[in-house]
Amino acid sequence: MGEIKELIDNGFSMAAALKMESTTAGKQFGAVVYNRLPQRIQEVIDAFDQDFKRDFVLMGVLPTVGALMYNTTFNYRDGKTYYPNWNSLVIARAGSFKSLMTYGESLIRDFDAVNTPFKIPGDVSTAAMMKFLINNNGKGLLMETEIDTLTKAFEQKWGDHSDLFRKGFENESLSKMRADDEAPHNVKYPRFGVALSGTPDQVGPLIQSYENGMFSRFFIYHQMTSSKWQNWVDSDNKVKYELVKNDLSDLGDNIYDSQQNYSFHLTFDKEAISMTNAIGAYWDSLYEENDSLRASVFRGIVMALKIAVALSFVDQMDTVEEGQDFVVNNTFLEAAFLMIAVSLANSAVYVYEAKKSKLNYELRPFYK
Repeated sequence: MGEIKELIDNGFSMAAALKMESTTAGKQFGAVVYNRLPQRIQEVIDAFDQDFKRDFVLMGVLPTVGALMYNTTFNYRDGKTYYPNWNSLVIARAGSFKSLMTYGESLIRDFDAVNTPFKIPGDVSTAAMMKFLINNNGKGLLMETEIDTLTKAFEQKWGDHSDLFRKGFENESLSKMRADDEAPHNVKYPRFGVALSGTPDQVGPLIQSYENGMFSRFFIYHQMTSSKWQNWVDSDNKVKYELVKNDLSDLGDNIYDSQQNYSFHLTFDKEAISMTNAIGAYWDSLYEENDSLRASVFRGIVMALKIAVALSFVDQMDTVEEGQDFVVNNTFLEAAFLMIAVSLANSAVYVYEAKKSKLNYELRPFYK
């Protein structure tokens, strides 16, 4: 228990975040996370020279990997089946390199155009997105570097995607029927990924309150470091980054092909279950009187399991066979929990600031 607590407290004290008198969101993952990632992912982020850039890349690459694993499952409490898809939200100032998140699109570069489209357009109505998911058997990736590309559809009739996002994260059935429909439309197992980035003032239309179920179903990554001029150096060349994109494309092709041909089911050993219970109980004790953050804890645990499953698959995919025991690597589970600790720290600060400001968040966005 002591080692686990020390691991999670390493630079990410949630209790301290609740007591802060001003917004200090903006924690980074750092080496404590990077050193626990699979080698193939480490090699990708090593191409970038600053931690916040590496984080932006990860916040696009990892949700895409999870979305690509549309034929991989695991079980959590009460036997509920989950897929590894999850939702990331990068909040940063304009001109802060947050578009590095789009390196995740390199994973689907070579097959998205020739097969059934995998990338869901950001400028999409709820009805059109539902149609996309029906035609694509619940899978896909919605990635946008400007949140308002997506949220401008919210102002239209049937335009609010929140039900799709919430149920998609939980892998719970989607259904709809309108007056012109002859029969209901259903998606039995939605498992699409979402990766968004934007400035703080773009977030309000997406998540209007910390009591909104969307809040706890998004990984909150907030980076407000001021962007400074960086010298253009000879080593900062196009070839270097094209190689990174090519490596990601190869990885994406391999994952996609594996999911087309086989199904996989991952399990957690006793050590992983013990770690999960200890961390969940610890975080829950920090927020036992704050229902909004407790929801983020409960869903953050699920998100960590999803991330660990995806990382384990990337690490073992070249050797595993269908039907073979496929156990999640606990080092990757540690990395996932450390990542979620960053998200919870950011979430705690936002909730603290929202309550302190005493605004009516039923009517107004809580993000400034």
